[in-house]
Amino acid sequence: MRNIVGNMTLDEILSTGREEINKKLLAIIDEVTDAYGIKVFSVEVKGIVPPRDILASMEKQLKAERDKRAMILQSEGEKQAAIYKAEGLKESAILNAEAEKEANIRRAEGLRESQLLEAEGKAKAIAQIAKAEADAIRNVNASIIESGTNETVIALKQVEALKEMAKGPANKLILPNETLSSLGNIAAIGDIIKIKICKRKKL
Repeated sequence: MRNIVGNMTLDEILSTGREEINKKLLAIIDEVTDAYGIKVFSVEVKGIVPPRDILASMEKQLKAERDKRAMILQSEGEKQAAIYKAEGLKESAILNAEAEKEANIRRAEGLRESQLLEAEGKAKAIAQIAKAEADAIRNVNASIIESGTNETVIALKQVEALKEMAKGPANKLILPNETLSSLGNIAAIGDIIKIKICKRKKL
C-alpha cells in the first residue's frame, strides 16, 4: 500500500486514488495468492484517512491549487475580455469610418446633383431667352417684309446715322457710293450739308 500511494500524487489520491489503488492492489494480491490456488476477484479500499499533519498539508496544497486555478481562470477571463473589447473597438472604428465615408460620398453626390440642376436651369433659361429674342427678330423681319418697307426703313436709319455724324467737329464727311445710291434722296443729303454749313458759321 505504501509503495502504491508513494508513487501517486496528492491530486491522484484525492481524485481517482481509490480506484487506482484498488486496481493495483488487486493485481499484486492476485499474483501473491495465485501460488496458493486462491483467486482474488475484487479489492476495495473503503476510505483514505491520512494523518493530521499530512491532511493539513494536503488541504493547504488543495487550497493553493484552487487559488492557482482561480487566478488562471481570472487572467484568462480578463485576457479574453480585453480581446473582445479591442475587437469591439476595432469594429466600431471601422463602422464609423465606413459611415463617415458613405456620408461624404452622399454629400458630394448631393452637391454635384444640385450644381447640375442649377446649371441645367441656367442653360434652359438662357436658351429660352435666346429663343424669345430670335422669335422677336424673326417677327420684326417678317413684319417688315410683309409691309414692303424694309428698304425705306433702312434708308431712314442711314439718314439718321448721317445726321448724328454731321453733328461732330469733323470738317469733312465722306460717304461711300453705295450709301449715296441707297439713300436715293438728294433732298436728304442737302439737309445734311445745310446742317454742316450752319455749324461751321457758328464756329
